[in-house]
Amino acid sequence: MTTPQTHSAAPWYVIPLSEGELTILDSEDEGHIIATIDSGRNADAFLMAAAPELLAACQRLVQLVQSSGTVVEINTTLVAAHRAVARAIGADQLPQGFPPRGA
Repeated sequence: MTTPQTHSAAPWYVIPLSEGELTILDSEDEGHIIATIDSGRNADAFLMAAAPELLAACQRLVQLVQSSGTVVEINTTLVAAHRAVARAIGADQLPQGFPPRGA
């Protein structure tokens, strides 16, 4: 059986540190470098930076579905998932209509 791997805690940040490169750090200040990629690959950088939040939201949704979570728990988790998706695609806001009423 394999041991589960751990990753640096969220949030991760996309920062242009050098000419032509984007760096993904685990802190806005002098954090650890997660990855460095070409600046022309902004979408990839945002997706990578959102990975911990996407994973957490997916894990929580699976847990809620398996345990028959309440409507409020599911809505709250869906809002977190939408925020993570928005961050992954480089959007600075949630899609129109979110959060749902009552969340």
